[in-house]
Amino acid sequence: SKKAPMDESAKAAVDVVVEASSPEEESFPWWLLLLLAFLLLVLCLCCLMLLLPTSTQHPAAPALVPAPVKEEPVEEQRLLAPPPPRPPASAPAPAPAPYLTLSFVDAESKPITKTWHDKPLGLTFSKDTHPVVVTKVVKGSKADLHGITTGMKMTAVEFTGQDRTSVEDKD
Repeated sequence: SKKAPMDESAKAAVDVVVEASSPEEESFPWWLLLLLAFLLLVLCLCCLMLLLPTSTQHPAAPALVPAPVKEEPVEEQRLLAPPPPRPPASAPAPAPAPYLTLSFVDAESKPITKTWHDKPLGLTFSKDTHPVVVTKVVKGSKADLHGITTGMKMTAVEFTGQDRTSVEDKD
């Protein structure tokens, strides 16, 4: 099978088609234009919803018509005294402020009891020995301001909602 020779006008048409479909000169993707149009539509709808007034009114409730009052003869009507005023409702007692009370004895066995309402306490004490002894007091701390000193023995602990508990060795 022999191919027919192309005339000049056919060659020019093929060249134009080949040039239009070359990858260097691709046209703008159609799906990107569609996406852009969709986003523009969503933006317009959002702006429109912001501008429209919202209706917060509820349908009117039917008017209530009071029932007719039967009037009694004046002779039989009783004049009632107004009810006595109610005592004001007492507010519940406020919860006690949280606290921690520690009792100590100093070197002369003088008892000292101090209360903290917040942290830090400002002291360190022995954990595995009896009696419990203050091992360090931070200078300027609440414990220091309360007069707690190193070497004091802790005798009792009390804190919000709990009874006083002795920490002394009961030998």
